[in-house]
Amino acid sequence: MLVVETIAKIRRAYFVQKKPIKSICREFRVSRKVVRKVIRSQATEFRYERGRQPLPRIDPWRAQLDGLLLADQGKPARERLTLIRIFEELRGLGYEGRYDAVRRYAKRWRTERGAVMAEAYVPLSFAPAYRRANRLHAGLGLGEGAGREPGRGGARAFFTPRLRVASYEELNAWLLDR
Repeated sequence: MLVVETIAKIRRAYFVQKKPIKSICREFRVSRKVVRKVIRSQATEFRYERGRQPLPRIDPWRAQLDGLLLADQGKPARERLTLIRIFEELRGLGYEGRYDAVRRYAKRWRTERGAVMAEAYVPLSFAPAYRRANRLHAGLGLGEGAGREPGRGGARAFFTPRLRVASYEELNAWLLDR
């Protein structure tokens, strides 16, 4: 990635100082192709992001790596292996690739797995009504001197018959009976 500063220096060296492309390449350690691109275009920033990361060496080992990561995920935090240890175990099985490929794959695997786990959580039971009644007690006559709170008009529509209860326990018992 070229930053604005480097692009400005390349343009200044070519247009103002009249340096040849070859010396600019040596000075800023960029290729001739990049220097020509900067000179010909008016862009102030160039970025290159790979669309798809090829996995030439790790592809045949994905099943083993998935197994190691899955087995490691089920362990307590203190017993989990580091990625270097997982890499060394793969090397012991015959993997000839680099550590960085294993690290990138494991990072992507964990984020995908975490997203799947996060989507799967659905609470199947709720606390009886204490929290709801705490928010909606404006529509209830809770004990003596229960006043209305301003701005809670929608809460009245929730309980059409106005209930008179002495405590939250009595309310919860009534709701559980219903």
